[in-house]
Amino acid sequence: SVLALQADGKSVLSLNKTSGVRILVGEEGPGLPELKYVKSISIPTRNVESLNATVAASLLIWHLVNL
Repeated sequence: SVLALQADGKSVLSLNKTSGVRILVGEEGPGLPELKYVKSISIPTRNVESLNATVAASLLIWHLVNL
């Protein structure tokens, strides 16, 4: 499956264990354009407006490895 980190995506906590994942990370400001066949996900945060793209990707990879 293809996952795209987006501010308005479904929570990363809703993901199930899977294999063969591709991750798309866009620019920190505008993000990615709307893409078909891509599942938009986000990382829930508290008291933080947004995450650096590298930090967000690292957290997603950590979460996927530890499912």
